[in-house]
Amino acid sequence: MNLAASHRAADAPGFSAWEALRNPDASPLPDPLANRAIADAHLERVLRGRDLLVQDGAIGTQLQAKGLAANGSIPDLACLTDPDIVTEVHREYVEAGAEMVTTNSFGANALKLGGVASVEEVCAAAVACAKASGARYVAGSMGPLGALLEPFGEVPFERAYEPFLQQARALAAAGADVLTIETMSDVREAKAALLAAREACDLPVFASVTYGANGRTLFGTPPAAAAAILSSLGADVLGVNCSLGPRELLPIARELARASRCPVAVRPNAGMPRLEEGRAVYDVQPDEFAECMALMLDAGVSVMGGCCGTNPAFTRALAQLAARRGAPAERPYEPALRICSAQAVAQATADGDGQLEIAAAIDPADEDLLDDVRAGDAEAVADEAMDARDDADAVELDASCAGLAPERERALLAAVVAELEETAPTPLVIRTDDPAALEAAVRSLAGKPVAGPARGGTQALAALLPVAKRYGCAVAVPGAGTEAEAAARLAAEEGIPGEDVVFLD
Repeated sequence: MNLAASHRAADAPGFSAWEALRNPDASPLPDPLANRAIADAHLERVLRGRDLLVQDGAIGTQLQAKGLAANGSIPDLACLTDPDIVTEVHREYVEAGAEMVTTNSFGANALKLGGVASVEEVCAAAVACAKASGARYVAGSMGPLGALLEPFGEVPFERAYEPFLQQARALAAAGADVLTIETMSDVREAKAALLAAREACDLPVFASVTYGANGRTLFGTPPAAAAAILSSLGADVLGVNCSLGPRELLPIARELARASRCPVAVRPNAGMPRLEEGRAVYDVQPDEFAECMALMLDAGVSVMGGCCGTNPAFTRALAQLAARRGAPAERPYEPALRICSAQAVAQATADGDGQLEIAAAIDPADEDLLDDVRAGDAEAVADEAMDARDDADAVELDASCAGLAPERERALLAAVVAELEETAPTPLVIRTDDPAALEAAVRSLAGKPVAGPARGGTQALAALLPVAKRYGCAVAVPGAGTEAEAAARLAAEEGIPGEDVVFLD
């Protein structure tokens, strides 16, 4: 069986997610920013990719330079113990030209704070310190939890989601203008934080991932997969920060610009760190940093700042670069169906390679396997899926032929997806007529699947669409001809763009 990319992705640019963001009045899709609480017109233009934005640089190293945040301490607590010094760090960036400063709350989650102080009081103090600097915008920083999520660690997805929800609510309540999820090396953790931020408030959300020298995250996610997953989930700005210098991040920025349906932010380190007398030293100077960032702007980046090793001198150079440029370059966004696991991307375009081959994990004619499905044997189904993926771009999970009760279908799909994420980094197609079963399968999925009805046709699709939209799924529309076109219009009304509407043939 094949997935065929929708013709609308190429033939009707108004159905493109990027076009809907840039020109909402001319698009048949709902405005992606319609329900966002946006501070002012400039920030809205930034979120539409029409204006440049200069962010600040490193916070931790600047606090250390002023005698705070020594090794072993919790840097975020400086907002309580030394708020004037934290504000001074922010103010120096504002005076250097930063429009947006990032709160000193990177580790202000319940797991990292460990009860030393409450999440609410640290986040409130962090936002207050940032606001006192006179910054135009305050970004509430949310970093990793400091513990690995399953399957790489022991923290379940929902256990990770709750601390992020608490932190996001605290930052929003304190008056942050945006939330910024930073330095994520696990796309599943980034997804937990992004879903939590979306539930917590209606502020714009930036999501930023960190990459190694091999161009992938610590857990093997390439930039195109991160872009597909996080920008489809509703990140308003997608970024990369930390770990590498600006020259090393340039190819990653170019890939993000091609694949992300929202503006792209880059905050590099001041080069690759090296140890000198026990401390990290960075060799890239502000002028060289700005020269590299000019190439980022050429690639389509429109939000820029610095990370480890940068200071207000770097921000000043970026502000001068932004003043010279005036406006973002034209983005080289490439509309395409991109479905992925955390490690692999399958792509199809309507004007080129327009089809993806999918293989069914559950054969309706295999009675032994159907017995396993009815028994809830997720491992057996996952084994079949792993065998099926050898000659396919994606694997289909459809248990409807087994006649399971709804609650058993939900449990099975969730368990099979969990098994596959541990063993088989393959994009998935999930077919079910039950919205709750779809949510059970995709909520913690570290990837972007295709979702579609199993047997219920357009009526079942209509019930699935809100779940597919919330979790950033592509959708497969049933039927052919006018029936398929009617189903595709339903997807567009839900805000699912042409790139993510596919046909099964």
